[in-house]
Amino acid sequence: MSGKKITIFIIITAILIIAGFLLAPRIAAYYEWQNVVEAASAMPWQDGGTITMVNEPCILDTPPPPATPVTCSHCPFVSASVAPGQCEFYIELVQQSQHGTQFMAVPVAFDGYRGGGTHPRAGTQYIAGGASNVVPWIIGIPK
Repeated sequence: MSGKKITIFIIITAILIIAGFLLAPRIAAYYEWQNVVEAASAMPWQDGGTITMVNEPCILDTPPPPATPVTCSHCPFVSASVAPGQCEFYIELVQQSQHGTQFMAVPVAFDGYRGGGTHPRAGTQYIAGGASNVVPWIIGIPK
C-alpha cells in the first residue's frame, strides 16, 4: 500500500474507534431498555407513561396531628396505600399513564431502575412492572 492509502486507513480507523466509544453507552442503554420492556410484559401489573412528580423520600408528619392517622402529607397517595406511619420508607412517583393519573410507591432502597436512566425525574418516560403499583419489581427509565 502507498503512504496515502495507509494515512486514509489510519484516519478511518481512528474515526470508527472514536464513534464506537461515543455510541457504546447509548447502545447498551437501548438494549437494557428493551430487556426491561420484555420483562415487564410478563409481570402481573404493568404500566407506562410520563412521570409528572417525584416526592422523595416521603417525610413523616412530625409530630402527627392529634386524633388523626399518621401520614406523610406531601405524599398523599402513598400515605393512603401503605400501613400508617410507614410512608417515610417510600418515594412517591406520580405519573400520567395509560390508566390515567396514577402513582407508584417505590421503596427508598429500590434498586430496580433500569434502561439507562439512573433515577426517576419529572418529565421522563417510564415503563414499570411488578405485583402492583405499591410493589414494583422493575422500573425502566430511558436515558
